Amino acid sequence: MSAMDDVLPLTIYTVALADLSHVQSEFNMMEDFLSIYDKGFDFEKKLLTNFDVSIRYVNSEWEL
Repeated sequence: MSAMDDVLPLTIYTVALADLSHVQSEFNMMEDFLSIYDKGFDFEKKLLTNFDVSIRYVNSEWEL
């Protein structure tokens, strides 16, 4: 999975349909955990970026 743009539509769809009651808190917890480590977790950081973009997109564009 070299291009994370391919995964973004699926991530948006998943975030939109998931029943996440505290999505921003969950994101912040994952971001804080990954920020502790300077090395490694590169793939996870890319996924977290996609998750962040998906949250922002769903909050601004979708009416759920």
